[in-house]
Amino acid sequence: MDPRIPLCRDGIPTSDAFRPAILQVMKDGEVRHRRWILKAAQDILDIPQELREEAILSGEKKCDHRVGWALSSLAKAGVLEKPHRGYYQITDVASVLMKPKFQFSITESKLSGLPKWDSYQQQLAERKRAKLEEKELVSYDEHLSISEADPVETIRGLVAQIDDEVATELLDRLRESEADFFERAVIELVQKMGYGQSIEDTRHLGKSGDGGIDGIVSMDPLALRNVYIQAKRYGEGNAVGADSIRNFYGALAERHADNGVFITTSRFTASAFDYANRMGEKIVLIDGQKLTSLMLKYRVGTQAKEVFETLEIDEDFFE
Repeated sequence: MDPRIPLCRDGIPTSDAFRPAILQVMKDGEVRHRRWILKAAQDILDIPQELREEAILSGEKKCDHRVGWALSSLAKAGVLEKPHRGYYQITDVASVLMKPKFQFSITESKLSGLPKWDSYQQQLAERKRAKLEEKELVSYDEHLSISEADPVETIRGLVAQIDDEVATELLDRLRESEADFFERAVIELVQKMGYGQSIEDTRHLGKSGDGGIDGIVSMDPLALRNVYIQAKRYGEGNAVGADSIRNFYGALAERHADNGVFITTSRFTASAFDYANRMGEKIVLIDGQKLTSLMLKYRVGTQAKEVFETLEIDEDFFE
C-alpha cells in the first residue's frame, strides 16, 4: 500500500481513503454491483489478503464494512447514484472530487458544499433539534474521548447517531417510493403499533374516489372500532396545511369515525396543527421525522443489523 494512504490502528485504510479509491474504479461511468465495488476498491489500494480477511464480531469483514460506509456516504452526497437495487454509477457531481489533492483521502468535511450532502446534514441536524425539544436525545458529549466519557453512555450516543442516519435515509426512500407502496407501509406501521390484531385486520383503499381515506385498521374482531388513515408522500419543502386536515376531518365525519391518523413524509404547518388540536383527539398528525422514528421502533422497513450486550456482576451469584 502507498504510505500516503491514511490507515486505522489495525493497518486497514480508513473510510476516507476508500472514497477516492471508489471514484477511481467507477470513473468510467459503468453501472456496477456493490460487491464488485467492494473488491475493486481494495484491489486498487493493494490491500494484503490477510487484512481483507479480518472480521468484526458479527463476522463482517472490516475492509468490506469500511468500503461500504464510504460507498454509502458518496451516494448520500450525490456523487454516486443507484439506478438499480445494489448497483451504483458515478454522477457528474464526482468531478469536484476527482482532483489530485483528493487522491489519497476524502473526508466527510470535503463533501460539504455538495447540495445533496448538505441537505442530508441539515436533516440530521433537524432530527437532533426535534429530539432535544422532545427530550428524547441521548445524553452524550461527542467531544469527549472514550476514556473521558461513560462507556455505556458513549455506546448509546453512537447507536442514536446511527439510528438518526438510518431514519434520514429511510425518509428519502419513502419519498422516492410509489404512492401505493407508501400507503401500504404506513398501514403496516399502524397495525404493528398495536392497532389491529394482525395484518388481516387492515384494508388498503388508496385509489381515486377513496373519499380521502387511504387505509383502515380494525381495532377489534367485529370492526366496531376502526382507525382511518390518510397518507401523503410529499417532498421535504411541501408542507401539509389546514385545508388537507379539514378535508380529512370531513372524510371521517362521513364515515362517523372517531379515530383518524394523518401521516406525511414532509411536515405540517402551524395552522394544520391548530386545526387538528381544535378537533380534540379525533385526528393524530405524524410528520416525516416522527414517522421514521416509529418505523425504527416497530421495525417497519428496517431490521437489526447487530446487537451489543453489556454485562455486570451478578451480586446474587456471590451471595
